[in-house]
Amino acid sequence: MEPVDRSTLGHVRDPQVFAFDLIREAYNRLDEFADNVFTNDVLLLCAQGINVYLVESPPANIKITTDVDIDLASLLLARDINNVS
Repeated sequence: MEPVDRSTLGHVRDPQVFAFDLIREAYNRLDEFADNVFTNDVLLLCAQGINVYLVESPPANIKITTDVDIDLASLLLARDINNVS
């Protein structure tokens, strides 16, 4: 196995955001792509020829999945509220 040239890579993270109708239709067509494995929604959309775009966001834009994430979000919000002039 050869090392990967990291200069060509980018960092992408959740959350992923889509118009509801767009992502619903993509999942409704999932059977048409049964031979593929999709590890996230972006790959599903790209396989169907739908363009996706990357948007820069601050590190505090976290994905909320667990109770710990809710606690972290609460801390981030409290920090921002307390820093308002």
